[in-house]
Amino acid sequence: MRTHMQNVLGKLGVHSTLAAVALARRAGVGPVDLSGDVVERGGQLA
Repeated sequence: MRTHMQNVLGKLGVHSTLAAVALARRAGVGPVDLSGDVVERGGQLA
């Protein structure tokens, strides 16, 4: 699992999971609703 995560982080061009989260947030990726329901954000389906 560690090698897989290192590969993912490398492809994103970051060195930590925190940096990957920051990159995702800047790209507009929002929180995940784990209940399985579709999350509505700003009038649009996410």
